Amino acid sequence: EVYPPHGKYQLIVSSLAPMGLGDLHLKFEELKKTLAAEGLFAPERKRPLPLWPRRVAVFTSPTSAAIRDFRRIAYRRMPGAWITVFPVRVQGDDAWKEVAAALTAVPKFGAFDVAIVGRGGGSIEDLWAFNEEGLARAIAASSIPVVSAVGHETDTTIADYVADVRAATPSEAAEIVFPDALALAAQVADGRQRLTGAILQRMENARDSLESLAKHRALAEPAQRLRRIAQDLDQWEERAMLALARRVETSRERMSRVAAHLGAVSPLSVLARGYSITTRDGRRETLRGIEGVAVGDRIVTRLATGILISEVTDIRPEHP
Repeated sequence: EVYPPHGKYQLIVSSLAPMGLGDLHLKFEELKKTLAAEGLFAPERKRPLPLWPRRVAVFTSPTSAAIRDFRRIAYRRMPGAWITVFPVRVQGDDAWKEVAAALTAVPKFGAFDVAIVGRGGGSIEDLWAFNEEGLARAIAASSIPVVSAVGHETDTTIADYVADVRAATPSEAAEIVFPDALALAAQVADGRQRLTGAILQRMENARDSLESLAKHRALAEPAQRLRRIAQDLDQWEERAMLALARRVETSRERMSRVAAHLGAVSPLSVLARGYSITTRDGRRETLRGIEGVAVGDRIVTRLATGILISEVTDIRPEHP
């Protein structure tokens, strides 16, 4: 304020805060120290991820760019991957409660191998839901391994420290969780080729050595025996090639079964067996019951061969 008669200026302080670090940063560091002292960040309590996950649960906003990028990379690396998205708020007051409650309830929806919690980047205020103590303890108590995929590479949250694995971004989480099926197939083919080459090379070396011995003067008389050994070598070569062929065929059949299994669990295959997915018109949330649906609502039903758009004329509970 200014006091004109004396030309004096007065500063009126409405609030005070420590210089340098903001309140949220101080709160972050205080919680980090508390949980670290309890051992929640200890490496020995971290669980490894399964090599070939069958079902993966993702806790994030279902309409975000982060989940679109995650799905794109996951299906490229592992076609037919079974991904279940649990829609939760990832920003705002009490958003952490939705994530924690969904993570706690996930065993009720089936046997999942991995859980992923995360969202795209933002300010420390936007990401604060993942710095809440309640969510950190829910992650630590999870019955399955948890991957934290919050923000961009430079963002770090309490969830990153307590999770079993930290991914810099949701896209990196997809690369960490899902193996590259095409790369694995290429490795099998390369290994088969190198194994075949090594066997043929050893046989060729043995044949060269045998021929060299056969020409030696000291072995001129037992030529008949060397011929028998050569015949035995030819038989061993034939047996080895047959065994190799059987092993290659077994590997091919195993890969075919894996491919068939991946195709069977594909969402499109599920629709082809007579199931459908229903959402309200204009929304992407899948209807799991009649709650929230009213007479007159338009609903969209996705079938294997197309989409039906209907209007609700009557609602009947399963158990009147």
